Amino acid sequence: MGMAGTYIAVEELLLRQIINGDKDILEIDPAQYQTLYVDKSWQAIQYLLC
Repeated sequence: MGMAGTYIAVEELLLRQIINGDKDILEIDPAQYQTLYVDKSWQAIQYLLC
């Protein structure tokens, strides 16, 4: 069993709605936005977060 991840690029307004609790992040359809699938690239994830 493993974990994989996807980054989703959203506009600032939507990001603010998510932060404020006005929009649920689970309601976002990734197919509507630009995405980056990182799969199991943990070194890349650590690099991006640091």
